[in-house]
Amino acid sequence: MTPEKMMVITAIVTTLAVVLNLIWTIYWSIEVSRQVKAARKDDRIDDHGARLIKLEAAVQHFPDRIASHGEVEVVHRRVSELRQKVDRIGDTVTTVAATVKSIDANLALLNKSEFLINRGKKQ
Repeated sequence: MTPEKMMVITAIVTTLAVVLNLIWTIYWSIEVSRQVKAARKDDRIDDHGARLIKLEAAVQHFPDRIASHGEVEVVHRRVSELRQKVDRIGDTVTTVAATVKSIDANLALLNKSEFLINRGKKQ
C-alpha cells in the first residue's frame, strides 16, 4: 500500500468517525431534550392539578353571585352603626377613667389631710 492510499484511508476513517460522532451527539441531545421536556410537562401538570384543588377549596365558600348595590348598602350601614356604638363605648370608658382618677386624687388628699391633722401620730 502506498502512502497516498494510506492518507486517503486515514482521511476517510477520520471523516467517518467525526460524522458518526456528530450524529451520535445530535441524537443524544434530542433524546435528552425530549426527556427533560416530558419531565417538566409532567411536573407542571401534576402541580397544576394540586393547585386547582387548593383554589377550588379556597373559593368554595364564596357566593355564587356578586352582591347588589342594596346589599352592600345594608352592610355599610350596619358597619357604621357598629362604629358609632364602639365610639360611645370608648367615650364611656374615658369618662369612667376620669372619674376613677378623680376619686384617687380625693382619696390621696384625704389621706394627706388625715396625716396632717394627726401630725403623723398613729391612733
